[in-house]
Amino acid sequence: MSDKRDNLDKIGTYSTISLPFELNAEQLSKLPPGKELHFDRAKQTVRGADYCYAVSRACYRTERSRSVTIASKTLGKIFADDPEQNVYRNRPRNWKQLAQIQAAEAAVKEAKTHQEPTGTGVYSVQGILGMLESAIEFRDDGTSFPTIVKVPASVLLLVCVFSATRGEFNARQAADYWNANLGELQRLFPAFHLEEVSSDTIRRMLRSLSDETLKTVLKNVAGNLTGDRPGLRQIALDGQAARASRHIDTDRIIFHMNMVDCSNMRIMAHEQIDTKSNEIKAGPKLVSQFNLNGAIVSADALNTVVELAEAILKQGGHYFLAAKGNKGFLFDDIEELFSNALRNMEIQSRMSSRDINGHGRKGYHQTFVLPGNMLDKKYLRKWPSLAEGCLVKNISFLTETKTGETTREERYFITSYPYSANGGPIEQSTVELMAQCVTSHWYVESTHWHLDLNFKQDAFQCQDPYYLFAATTVIKVALNLVKAFQEHEQASKNLKRARSVERCLKEFAPTLAIGVKNCEGLGGEWANVD
Repeated sequence: MSDKRDNLDKIGTYSTISLPFELNAEQLSKLPPGKELHFDRAKQTVRGADYCYAVSRACYRTERSRSVTIASKTLGKIFADDPEQNVYRNRPRNWKQLAQIQAAEAAVKEAKTHQEPTGTGVYSVQGILGMLESAIEFRDDGTSFPTIVKVPASVLLLVCVFSATRGEFNARQAADYWNANLGELQRLFPAFHLEEVSSDTIRRMLRSLSDETLKTVLKNVAGNLTGDRPGLRQIALDGQAARASRHIDTDRIIFHMNMVDCSNMRIMAHEQIDTKSNEIKAGPKLVSQFNLNGAIVSADALNTVVELAEAILKQGGHYFLAAKGNKGFLFDDIEELFSNALRNMEIQSRMSSRDINGHGRKGYHQTFVLPGNMLDKKYLRKWPSLAEGCLVKNISFLTETKTGETTREERYFITSYPYSANGGPIEQSTVELMAQCVTSHWYVESTHWHLDLNFKQDAFQCQDPYYLFAATTVIKVALNLVKAFQEHEQASKNLKRARSVERCLKEFAPTLAIGVKNCEGLGGEWANVD
């Protein structure tokens, strides 16, 4: 695209270009007496072209508030792939207009430097913006033109997150939230001279953000909202489909691999899976971004691969992977080991039971643990650290309270977590930890349920993978904020049980002012995390 712009000069963004122009006598004669002349911006499409024209219209309004155009002037071209809707014009340059753009850029820099603080809490607007601003990088679109913006991307991203905390995260809903709270925005950021925005502006800004920017924002927010809970952290990996979205090139469903901190109930990170790849390859890539520091990382049977186990161990964690029939003889041999051990009453002392009650079901889990070195050596050579680890069997008995129907399910797992500290018998605390790992892994499914039900992620229709990745990042940041608000409210009000996410979505940020106040009350630190 850059070769098409070699003879063009950027004169500003669509929202910042100067609109007034001189009218001749014939054009002025079309203005009815007593009517006031004003200028509006508009776009004029060109069929079959990859650009449209930016147009200034001289108008007046009728008694029914209908706008009537009496003259128009073409200001420049807007290319379809330009993320910030930059307007270009042919040489020679309009030096007066160029000076205006330079003055606007200087004003934005000055505002960022001298913006007055709007809160004293560590979750103040300035704290949040500082974290976002440090991560903002734009996607390389293949051109050499710098980006000129009037509204900082961090402010737009902040508003998108607050809009998403209400379950409204698409570009139109974010633009409506911006415009409805424009007065509060102008009060918070008086130096930016903010105006109304359109859904196209929101969409272009989101898709122009680089993947690394979006990953850093989610990582920083999750890290700073994480509490200090006792015990080992458990992290779960699982893939999720954006079912209503199709990749524009391949017409295939777009998938994301999510990394969820089950101990602290936060979405740590996610990775968009290339349509020519799969989630098996995305897991090791995602894990390699974090220092796991003794955490237990669980995954379903699809991700039970040696590459993921090695990546987890390399980052200092322990793997906890499901073994099912798709793993061939590994599943059969583990099942036989437990059958023989239970038949001979060899592991009754190493059993843990947990009751289940809720969601229309009641029942209990039984968890059994064997040392990993009981497996054949061919498996121990393949799976790193399994010889010192554990084999886990979980049996669940569930009864539907309405129908009385009872189901029994058996599941098997392999883990590198040590069977015992000194080679002796296993401790009951280790068995309890294995039982907790089995049940805690399903928090990732609960997270997917919230994303699909409360945020309508699976109903979001999109063909642009860049925009989809940005939009899903926004809603995951929003879910982390809402979960933190939910926990803070339970602790501050001494509630026996936290209120549902659905109710918190309605109360966290119905307006920007309330959202800012609730953010300042959460009590964390917005700082970069490694």
